[in-house]
Amino acid sequence: DEWSAAPVFAVDTPQQILRGTQSWRGPETDSFRLRAMWDEQKLYLLVEVRDPSHEQTGRGPGVGGGDTLWIYLDPQGDGGRIGAKLTLAQTPAGPEVWDWKAGFPLPNAELGWAESAGGYTYEAALPWESLRARGVAAGTTMRIEAGRGFGANSFMDLSGRDPDSAANLVPLELVETGGQAGPAETAAAGSQDPGSVALGVQLDGSERWVVPQAISPDRDYLWLDPVTPQPIHLEAGAHTLRLSYAGADPTRAAIVDGFLLQPAVATKTLASPDGAQLKLGFDMLQGTLTWDE
Repeated sequence: DEWSAAPVFAVDTPQQILRGTQSWRGPETDSFRLRAMWDEQKLYLLVEVRDPSHEQTGRGPGVGGGDTLWIYLDPQGDGGRIGAKLTLAQTPAGPEVWDWKAGFPLPNAELGWAESAGGYTYEAALPWESLRARGVAAGTTMRIEAGRGFGANSFMDLSGRDPDSAANLVPLELVETGGQAGPAETAAAGSQDPGSVALGVQLDGSERWVVPQAISPDRDYLWLDPVTPQPIHLEAGAHTLRLSYAGADPTRAAIVDGFLLQPAVATKTLASPDGAQLKLGFDMLQGTLTWDE
């Protein structure tokens, strides 16, 4: 077997779940193993998925709602930019590699798909040129991520982090031995720790609050995490909000799309045509609703 000597990247632990932990059915049902090899023309991937039921009815950008494997690649390896974002999918029209950056199938890509006991296998040959990779040679370190969903609003990948941030991708070193590609020695040993990627928040020079991002960043959805452990009181006027990176892994990055100021108790008054009023109050911390007629 040409793949037997290739290193294995396993995605089969709760720490590798970006979202949807409550839907995970365990490694025997929801997991995958990835192997990688290369030559001067192509990157080769073999992915063995544990999934008792394959479901895919879409094509192109429509495959995201079914079983598919997501591949992210930073050919420069500096964590600055995603060079390629792909999906490998067995569609009703056959195997398909979709290039999400270009909006069409990846040129000259080859993909095979086969069912196996308790799952299925993808085998792909991806041209470096189509992946926007230049100067590929032994000793090159890139960054890669591979992931898949396993239920409604769920996702797990190699790092357990948001793959749309290039700094979160896993280092991948191209070595000469049989064209293998394996995890680089520079990969952070503690990368699965919840505090390895975190955001620091300070208000008006206060003590810094640290928000771990192991469970929050996902650029396809609005995902909110509480910053302060208790409600705070803000006086009228200007305030200074200072953000900083607070993760233990210096090679990664935190992502912030926005902030929402939310009252501790949200209130709303409803009035009827006869002048009667109903005052509603919802406690955001306790999750309780009160009303006053």
